[in-house]
Amino acid sequence: MRISCLLFSGLIAHLFVFSASSDAQTFTVDQVYTVASAAQKYAKQYPALRIANIDSAHINIRFSRMYKMVGKRELTLDLFTPKQIKPAVTIALIHGGGWRSGNKSHMYALASRLAERGYAVAAIEYRLSPEALFPAGIVDINDAIVWLKQHAVNLKISPSIIIAGGSSGGHMAALIANSKNVKAFKSGLNQDADSSVIGVVDMDGIIDLTSDAGLKYEDKDGDKHSAMARWIGNDFSSAKELWQLASPAGYINADSPAMLFIASGHERFSLGAKKAISMIQQNGRPARLVSMHNAPHTFWLFHPWIDRVVEEIDRFAQLLE
Repeated sequence: MRISCLLFSGLIAHLFVFSASSDAQTFTVDQVYTVASAAQKYAKQYPALRIANIDSAHINIRFSRMYKMVGKRELTLDLFTPKQIKPAVTIALIHGGGWRSGNKSHMYALASRLAERGYAVAAIEYRLSPEALFPAGIVDINDAIVWLKQHAVNLKISPSIIIAGGSSGGHMAALIANSKNVKAFKSGLNQDADSSVIGVVDMDGIIDLTSDAGLKYEDKDGDKHSAMARWIGNDFSSAKELWQLASPAGYINADSPAMLFIASGHERFSLGAKKAISMIQQNGRPARLVSMHNAPHTFWLFHPWIDRVVEEIDRFAQLLE
């Protein structure tokens, strides 16, 4: 069965806002960024662009599995699994939206296609900047990874996890993959729990925040209202240590996992990628940079690019099985 991602995202957004205003949990939702708004933005430049559908015919989907409570606030993930085989690898998907907007439903089209390839795929909800500043979202995703590992047997999934994300979600995936021992990124209950991953797929998520080039885009003129500044809580000059803490480039080391970086070709979003790939290769782990040609920034949401994204992630995951 094919489901329109546009229709599905709208339904999920409606439900999400309703839950946000319930007595059980109250939190701020920024709905500025949607798949439909991105498609509209790119329509003139990319006339062949189409929103990718969700194909659920050969997979099982378990929605809203709670992995964590923050006060009365439930944080959930949605699990996509193949019907016929036990997955050898689990892929954790992190949505984008400038650290302030977006929804896990944005990753459903990609999740369904990867599940059809035989993977278990978790689309993870996390707190965004209107609700909680850095590193809250990073802590949430680490807790989700711990939860997936601890419940792998009951969920009938693999505890071997690849983390993948797009745009700000790609940045967060790269940060989490390379900072497994940073206590600031772990919740109190999970300080000593295993949140390691075997690989990371970063789709157009910036890796080097604090280089001159990175600051040119993310901290232009000390803008306290940039997406990054809103997430961290201040501009670079006022919060240098936090910006450095949030930059994946500072964590690449001999223990860094395998990496696949898929780039749209827009310079801003691949800053630090070539250096990171080179360092990981020197450490003897698989690492590859793939460039999409003539692609919008959020290419993983749309035809015709999503098919190649699935092929590249599948090829990468097979190296790690």
